[in-house]
Amino acid sequence: MEATFAEPIRHRVAVESTTYRRSSFGGAYGRGWITIDGIEVASFDDHVSARMFGARYDPGDLDPGGYYGRWFRQSCFEYLHTALIISLQSPNPLIRALALLNAKVGKTRLARLAAAEEHPLPKAFATFRVEAEAVTRASRGAAITTK
Repeated sequence: MEATFAEPIRHRVAVESTTYRRSSFGGAYGRGWITIDGIEVASFDDHVSARMFGARYDPGDLDPGGYYGRWFRQSCFEYLHTALIISLQSPNPLIRALALLNAKVGKTRLARLAAAEEHPLPKAFATFRVEAEAVTRASRGAAITTK
């Protein structure tokens, strides 16, 4: 999945998922999470809750069944198998957030979406990418002008 992300952030963002078998919940228990620079910024646990940038979501807020691990994996699958323009308009905030990291999303659209009123996850990812692109652009400019 990270191969679809823009170059300045490709190696900074990791999307992870796991399933724990024979859990105390009476079946497979899953978890998905996203890290930026090795720090977990979003976590989606089955039967527990979801945490994104410090905000906690109760079961049913994002997925009516409350199975966040499965919802996370399904959302990742949908992102990878859906046209980018559709992903950017998805009602699912995780799919929109992942789409904003895509290399094909332009800087103008990113800036507009970072400033828009939006769910915290896509808004945070848009802001992160805008800042990462600005730092990359500034460091390249400094390297070019240095004698």
